[in-house]
Amino acid sequence: MGLQARIKRNWTPVATRYAGTDSFWLLSPSYLALQRSIFPAIKKYASGVVLDAGAGKLPYKPILSSVATRYLAVDIALTNQDIDVIADIQELPIDDNSIDTVFCSQVIEHVPDTGKTFGEFHRVLRPGGFLILTAPHLGYLHNEPHDYYRFTNYGLTHMTESAGLSVVSVDAIGGLVSYLGHLCSTVTVGVWGAVPVLGPFALAANRLWSRSVVRLDALIGMKNLFALDYMLIARKP
Repeated sequence: MGLQARIKRNWTPVATRYAGTDSFWLLSPSYLALQRSIFPAIKKYASGVVLDAGAGKLPYKPILSSVATRYLAVDIALTNQDIDVIADIQELPIDDNSIDTVFCSQVIEHVPDTGKTFGEFHRVLRPGGFLILTAPHLGYLHNEPHDYYRFTNYGLTHMTESAGLSVVSVDAIGGLVSYLGHLCSTVTVGVWGAVPVLGPFALAANRLWSRSVVRLDALIGMKNLFALDYMLIARKP
């Protein structure tokens, strides 16, 4: 088995094991940078009925549930037994004006028609409701063949306004150092993370690596030039 195939085979069970725990965010510098930006945004903007669009392994369920009156997880497949609705987020089976917060993290790069998806977010949001969304700017191919796009702050702003939503903010997350550090973590976790005996030691070293890389990335301060991801906050008028 080649290195790439081995990494893909081993990464998923490790990530699934830790999804929804603090350890999940230390699997990679990119995960940790994302958490440190998006958790404060969730606490500030998310409330009421929260739709987790493209919920996957439910890594955000604990924090979203803590601020929601109702948490609704939607994914295109039954990726977790707690998925509430199996659906394509390009065609959400949800009533108009029924959601207070739409949350969508690292998903829209896998959706062919992003304009249609933003239109669905606008449709289901109540007036005054918020969209919290993250999308990659730097990244290697993943989940092929369903990996279609990378995004800039200008592209996200255009799609948001075209859908009738008002942009509150678009912020860069992480930078080139976190991206390069993520590549190292991908190899470490993918090759050693699931190995008996050695796996826990590899994961412990990787946790230290993730913290160090994110700290270094913040010191270098080039995320506006080499953003790893962008976080968009938008509101339905």
